[in-house]
Amino acid sequence: TFAYGKIVIKGGEWNNLRYVQQGIYVYDLETKVMTEILAPNTMRTGALRLFDAQTMIVAASDGREYGSERYMDFYTVDLNTKEFVKLADYEASIGASSVGSDARIGGGRGFKVEGDKAYFITTVDDSGFLRVIDREGKIEDVYAEIGTVDNFDVQNGKVIFAGMYGNKLGELYCAKGNQLTHFNDEFLETHSVVTPEFHKFTASDGFEIHGWAMKPVGYKPGKKY
Repeated sequence: TFAYGKIVIKGGEWNNLRYVQQGIYVYDLETKVMTEILAPNTMRTGALRLFDAQTMIVAASDGREYGSERYMDFYTVDLNTKEFVKLADYEASIGASSVGSDARIGGGRGFKVEGDKAYFITTVDDSGFLRVIDREGKIEDVYAEIGTVDNFDVQNGKVIFAGMYGNKLGELYCAKGNQLTHFNDEFLETHSVVTPEFHKFTASDGFEIHGWAMKPVGYKPGKKY
């Protein structure tokens, strides 16, 4: 990521065995100095951006409670002291939607700082939402309807995103939920679309499992398929 005359990168030096967790580095374009902010194999990190010239926001996990694969929380990092300070606890993904689909082509932005806020895509239960966190750690929904926000952009507080809702393929929407494009109307009008049926059950450990069934086109009760 590039901002404030600095390039922030993640990576590590290859020494026979690949690093497991990436380090974080900042390259100053004016001084041409590379500074290590976080050494490799220290913390698991995800999306990151600069809040300002001296402050970074990063999704990270120290792995102390549930191991390295637990959900990441939000931290701010002072580039001078390299100190990580937890901004907010979080119990979902940060920076991307994990709602499965074979109808996507390409990718896009899942995390962006705009002013004093960081916008991010997150998977909550069965949907991909767009949320925002401010520098005080307050998290709010920008768009949180059943479906998925796949990627987005924001400028001057105005949001546009690509998403999938109902039985539709991907289209562009604004933050109020108004559909802006109709690229796939013709396809949907000329193809059969089956609405998935939601099912759930509770496992022996009390955890609720979600799933969907798609019946064949023209399904008739009592007939085997």
